[in-house]
Parts: sequence; C-alpha cells; structure tokens
Amino acid sequence: MHALFAAVALLQVQVRTETKDWKAIQTAHFDVYYPSDALLPRARQFAAWFEEARADLAARTGVEPRRIHVYLYRSYHDLSQASYLGSPRPLHLRVREPARGAERAADFCRPDPRSRALALAEPLRDRIFIHCQASDRWNYWFAKHELAHHVQFEHLFAFRLPGWLIALKDPIVPAWWWEGGADYLAGAFDSGKDQYVRSLAEEGLYDLKELHTPDVLNPHDALAPYHEGAYFWRFLDEKYGAETGRRLFERTDRGLPLASQKPLQAVTGRSREEVERDFIEHLRAGWAPMMAGRGDPTDRLTDT
Repeated sequence: MHALFAAVALLQVQVRTETKDWKAIQTAHFDVYYPSDALLPRARQFAAWFEEARADLAARTGVEPRRIHVYLYRSYHDLSQASYLGSPRPLHLRVREPARGAERAADFCRPDPRSRALALAEPLRDRIFIHCQASDRWNYWFAKHELAHHVQFEHLFAFRLPGWLIALKDPIVPAWWWEGGADYLAGAFDSGKDQYVRSLAEEGLYDLKELHTPDVLNPHDALAPYHEGAYFWRFLDEKYGAETGRRLFERTDRGLPLASQKPLQAVTGRSREEVERDFIEHLRAGWAPMMAGRGDPTDRLTDT
C-alpha cells in the first residue's frame, strides 16, 4: 500500500530547473507575477496588453471580470514545469474538456498541440498562466483569448455557489462557444487559420453538433472548435448584422439551454441547419475571388 501511494505521488512530481522567487507588478485590474528581474520589461508589456484587452472585451460584451492574477513564465518549457500542470485538473477544465487526465491538460489548452505555445485560464481562482513567445502578436492574442474565457465564465456563472450549478451548466455550453468565441473576441485571425478552415471545408465542415465537444472529432481536427468556431462567430456578424455575435453571447446566459442551438435560433431567426448552410455559402463567396481562374483540377497537371 505504501508503495502504491509513493507511485501516485511520483506522478505529481515536476522536475524544476530552479525555484521561483515571484515578484509582482500591479495595474488597475491585474496582478502580474514574474520570476526574475530579467523578465520585468516583459511583465510590463503583458500587463499593458491585459489592460488593453480588458477594456476592449468590456466594451464588446458588457462584462467586466474580477481582478485577475497573471503568472508569466519565460518560455513554454518553463511553464510546462509548473506544479499547476501536475495537480488534479481544475474544475472548469475538467468539465469543459474531455476526461483525458491531468497529464494531458497542457496538450489540450493550447491552440496547436504540436506548437511550443501554451496558456491556461482558471476562472474559478481568477488566475491565468501564460509564457513569453517570440511573436508579440501571438502574445497579445493568447493574453486576450485567456482573458476572454474569464469574461465568458463571469457571464455564465455570475453566481458560483452552489458549485453544482457550474457542473450542471458547463457541459451543455458547446466548445465552439467557449474556444471559438474566445478566439473571435481576441481577434485571432490570420492566413494560417484561413488556410485551415479552407482545407477543412474541402472535406466538409463540422456541424455545430459535432463542434459541441472535441470527443467526437478526428484527433487531427482538435483545432476545429477554435478555428471553425471563430469563423462561425465572425460570420454571424457579417451575415446577420454587426451585433449578432454579442446578442448570441448575451442570450446564452438565459436559463439552461439544454438544446445549445436555441440561443442561435433566437438571435438569427433561422434553424440550425439553415444557419449552417448560410455559413458555408458565406465562406465560399468570400473565397471565390481567390479561387477564380483555377479551373477544375483535371484541367492541369498541378494544383497551384
């Protein structure tokens, strides 16, 4: 029995290259913790990005999250050693994502599981874990995406007691709402994401039921709730009016939407199937100028 307890304990051990002596800077709405004086300039940058992101998200959603504690790490490898990732899965992650075990939390909380990029939001404890990347555009996107999760959580769970209400409601809010919505609010759109959605559309976009949880997706399409979901949110504004996304965000908090398409139907006046047909037609219309003149693949030897 003692050997069993020892083996379980070893699974939680994180190999560290050094101990952390956290320092902190404070802004109006954030406490940003950083491990050494050398990271102070970056901590100031992140603090400014978080304040900028908060102001924009509050204006777009009408929701102001509580004061948040940001833990800034120097690199992906530094963050991957955090004891947080060796502890049991936090409630909001355990509920929102498939039961893959705490050891997989890091893999499922970054936009690309193959990348050296990682950030995590823990709204129940008002915390964000994030690390520095070479691209400041990605640094800002990651900061805003994780902050958007706090905004979403604050909107859905303004009253967090009793805790069983979170466990009851959280699983019925779809992944495309959580992850696609956070990317949409963060403005995380680029040519790489556009290429991903175009390639996915060639084989067939997932419908909203399939984007409800990554459990039913092909493992290679684990990014679909992020990428296709973000494009879907943007499509709602472009097709049905600039405030449609905000109305959907607000409507999702009304009651227990046991059928997750009900808020969507309420704000668009169309059935889920009709909205999904509009979505693919809207995407194809946007891609048409780029695809013009390419012809059928059988008309040429190579695909440009």
